[in-house]
Amino acid sequence: MSQSGSADEIWILGATGRIGRAVAARLAGTDVPPVLVGRDPDRLAAVAAGTGDRVGILVARSPEEAAAEITRRRPAVVINTIGPFARTAVPITRACLPGLHYVDLGLDIAAVSTLLGLHEKAAAAGSTLITGEGSPC
Repeated sequence: MSQSGSADEIWILGATGRIGRAVAARLAGTDVPPVLVGRDPDRLAAVAAGTGDRVGILVARSPEEAAAEITRRRPAVVINTIGPFARTAVPITRACLPGLHYVDLGLDIAAVSTLLGLHEKAAAAGSTLITGEGSPC
């Protein structure tokens, strides 16, 4: 299992949760190796063991710690499945600027408004921000 980040990785924040595990399982068979990010190293290892040998893990005990690692390691895409999105979306999204891409599953009005406010900055930086992807709308 990889412990380091690279520009061709997709990071799944909240990878030990129900949605995070489902996303990891879906991505495990692709050409882009997912990196499972979460608070508990034992739970991350268990998810990774059930997902495949090309899966990396990264322990980050808070959204702020995850954001710091995103800034430092620069994965290509960050999928945020940890809520509340009004609290997690902003620091994680800002860490993705410039140049990284962000997806979350929440449809939290405060988070959506904030991310829409970052649209111009993200577009100028070459980043794509997608919020509310988990919405049935």
